[in-house]
This record gives sequence, structure tokens and C-alpha cells, in this order.
Amino acid sequence: MIYVIGHKSPDTDTVVSAVAYAHLMGEDYQPLVAGDLNLESAFVLEKFDIDIPKKLASVSKENKFFLVDHNEKSQRLNGITEENIVGILDHHKMDFCNYCPIDIIIKPCGSSCTIIAEMFFDKGIKLDKNMAGALLAGILSDTVIFKSPTCIDLDINIANKLADIAGISDINAFGMELFSKKSEIQNKTDEEIINNDFKEFDIKDKKIGVGQVELADASLVMARKENILKKQKEILERDNYFAIILMVTDIIKEGSYLWIVGDNLIFDVFENDMQSTKFYEGLMSRKKQILPKLSNI
Repeated sequence: MIYVIGHKSPDTDTVVSAVAYAHLMGEDYQPLVAGDLNLESAFVLEKFDIDIPKKLASVSKENKFFLVDHNEKSQRLNGITEENIVGILDHHKMDFCNYCPIDIIIKPCGSSCTIIAEMFFDKGIKLDKNMAGALLAGILSDTVIFKSPTCIDLDINIANKLADIAGISDINAFGMELFSKKSEIQNKTDEEIINNDFKEFDIKDKKIGVGQVELADASLVMARKENILKKQKEILERDNYFAIILMVTDIIKEGSYLWIVGDNLIFDVFENDMQSTKFYEGLMSRKKQILPKLSNI
């Protein structure tokens, strides 16, 4: 059995990618998740009548994994090593090295679901209505309804094909329905908000965490800024981070606030400080707009 699994703190793209790739490859592949589902992902699986993938209790050296939507060591489920990995499908930068050839599928698009849906189409494998809808949700979530700078024409073209199969006539309205679920943060703790979509990066031997909360109205979380920054600082000290950044992204205004704790170098990079109320117009993507700046520290 080959386990198909996405990154820690799973989002909709990573969850649906695992399910869809395992479905594409057949009975020898089983989807897993590396953490609890967020509200949006749970909504998508329920809406399209897809079973929630299991969480793996522990990893043994005999386990074989196919990674989707990530490849960096810091984002893998704890215990997965290069020796366990038989393949990778991703749309992020490569930071992976091992000592034997494996299958690697990388495309610079906005969503891993785009790559997998294209594989279904190229292979002539029929997608049912529910799987098409779930793949569409993954694309809309990761491209922020096509507003992210990571989005390319392929994402939009594939999304339109999936919408036709799923019987979704208004893609934008469906996308806003997804983000309304993502915006339901009232009952989340400060740490849950930080970890909602959190990725860890090793940049020049510095451990940096970057989270993102995407909201239809960023004012929903603004009143909690002081407490969330305090919790970020606790996590930074507890887990020995160089810096932690939380992107508070307003999908309607198409930009983000950056809440930062850590070394002064990070504040300098973004011309920011802990008390900053600066709104970065057009800042939507961790991958394309935050990480390149961090690579210069």
C-alpha cells in the first residue's frame, strides 16, 4: 500500500489532492491527512459526499508515501523520511534530495488540484460530479478564487471544466461559499487561528513559520490582534522559531496585514513592526510574495 498524504496543517487543496490522486491511481493507493481538517475542508468533503481520510497514528520504515502539495521536510508528517517517499506531486518550489530516482510531478500553477485534474483529463479517466466539485474547491481555495498571483490560465481553464462536470454554474459564488466557511473563526482559539494554515520553512538555517488566515472581511479578527501576537510570541519562544508571520488576508480588498514576531531582520524586510496597521495591497500569496523576501535575510 502506498499512502498519499499532504502537508501538516492541511488545507483544502492538500486534502482533496490526496483523495483525488489516490482515486486516480487505484486500489493500491490510500489517502491520508497529516492533521485535523479545517472548517472549509470539512465542508467540502461533506458537500461532495467524500469520506474523510484517516490520520496515520505512527510512521514505520516500511511505510511508503506519495507526497502531494508539499516536498519540504519541515512540512511533512513527523517520521516520514526520504527513504519512505516514492513520489511527489507539488506546485511549490523544490527543496528535496534523496539517493534514488522517484516520480516527481511539479508544475508552477496555483493548486495541486489543477495538476491532478489535468491528469484525469489527459488520461481520459472520467470524473464523477462529486470528485470534480471537490477538485474545483481545492483550486478556488488555493488561488483565492483566481485572485492569487500564483494563479495561471491553466488553473482557470481546468476549473471551468470541473465546474461544468460538477454542475456549478456560478464559480465565484461557490468560491465565496467556501471562504465563508474559512471565515468562521469566532469559536477558534488564538493558537488555532495561527495554525489554521501554517507552514514551517528552514531558510538559511533559520526556522521561520508563516501562517495565513483568509477572510471575506478581515475586521472579523482585528479586535484579537494583541492576543494573537502574544500567542505568536509564546509559540516562537516555545518552539525556537527565528520569526513567525501571520498573513491576515482580506479577499475582498485583495491584500493582507502582516502580524510579525521575532528577529528585527524580519521587521526590516517587510518595513513593519509589531504595532503596524499597514495594509499590503495585492499581497495574497505566501509562496510567491512572502518566501522570496525571506530568502534575502
